[in-house]
Amino acid sequence: MKKATKTAVSALLAVSVMAGATSCSLFDKANEQCQEVGDEFIKAALEREITDMIDLCEDEDDATEALGAYEEENEPVDMIISRGEFEAGKAECKTKDGKGKIEYTITLPDYEAALDEDPEDEDEFDDLLDDVEGTVEINVTLEFKLNKKDKWEISNPDDFAEDFFGELDDIDFPFGPDYSTMISYTDWWYTSSYELELDMIVDSAYQDVVFEFYFEVYNNNGNNLIYTSPDKTDSGYYIEAYFYPSDIGLTSFPDDTYKIVFYDLNGHEIASDSYTLSGGY
Repeated sequence: MKKATKTAVSALLAVSVMAGATSCSLFDKANEQCQEVGDEFIKAALEREITDMIDLCEDEDDATEALGAYEEENEPVDMIISRGEFEAGKAECKTKDGKGKIEYTITLPDYEAALDEDPEDEDEFDDLLDDVEGTVEINVTLEFKLNKKDKWEISNPDDFAEDFFGELDDIDFPFGPDYSTMISYTDWWYTSSYELELDMIVDSAYQDVVFEFYFEVYNNNGNNLIYTSPDKTDSGYYIEAYFYPSDIGLTSFPDDTYKIVFYDLNGHEIASDSYTLSGGY
């Protein structure tokens, strides 16, 4: 009788150990937790919320270096990614290993087809993205590590930056950025019969943007074109257009109303202003 009881207890103990091992596997929420972090990371990418992406990474310094280069607004690219959708593949994360990965498929409107329509500017490109029927897929793999606080974090932001943002950053758009939205106001910095200088004052958020532009000068109440500058590049707090009498073969400017107009290299107006020169000033 005692032997039978001992055998039954041993069997029960074995079943209990097996059940415990099985329950560890069944109740390991690593896959679910990884996907929650991964989904949040991808959503932030589609909204270009770079700071939020960095906060989800294992090494924030490395993440800042990898992702920070894409923090600056890029309107045509943002038009594409804001329309993006994503789907997570099978999560392969284990608490025991403290590592994992998930492959994501990000689906974007077919921006190549939209660009084939030769949009004249960003507004037309935006409309074309609404009309295209096809899609473009970008596959990215997020890798995860479990930190000491049992929190899953992204461990390969550099790969994502290259595979996603880097891919889109290489798109050759036939139009430049809309500089006009980056200008706070214009200012006649210097005016006399010996020099006219009009500056565009750049909004603080865009003072790192390199402006590619040229300008034209008009007289006769701003109706007669008298000068077109060479192409220029400039950045910073102000973008300047300075004009001298010698540029048009004069020694001084006659009294008149002059107008300076800034254009991007595609001929779209950025900003303009007029000034009436009287008595040499």
